[in-house]
Amino acid sequence: MPATPEQVFAVFKDEHSWPQWFGVIDKVTWTSPKPFGVGTTRTVRLGPLKVDEYFFEWEENKRFSFYFTGTNLPFVKTLVEDYHLEALGPAITRFTYTVAYEPALPLKLSGPVGKAILGRSFKKGCQALVKYMKQQGGS
Repeated sequence: MPATPEQVFAVFKDEHSWPQWFGVIDKVTWTSPKPFGVGTTRTVRLGPLKVDEYFFEWEENKRFSFYFTGTNLPFVKTLVEDYHLEALGPAITRFTYTVAYEPALPLKLSGPVGKAILGRSFKKGCQALVKYMKQQGGS
């Protein structure tokens, strides 16, 4: 994407930016004080869904990973996300986004349709991030 890893990571740390580029997110609230790092927590609202997250990996401007510690709706038993940034050149960053989850019964019952909807949501989020970074002054 057209930005430095530092620029992208700054967007990730900004709770107000998430709803602007990741369409399903309504609100992000950091529940740990700065500076953020391993052990940081936050709460994310996605419509009626509220998830609590715990960051178990944090490399400033390079990578962070978190898992869900709780949700108010039973759509997954567990979910882990990994965000990895790699500089490819001046103001060009490769963003690798990995998601793994174990579905709860409602999502499991939806079969391939539920998996496709969830996958499409993650893909749209990545595409929207690229567009957002361009709007923020990237190439």
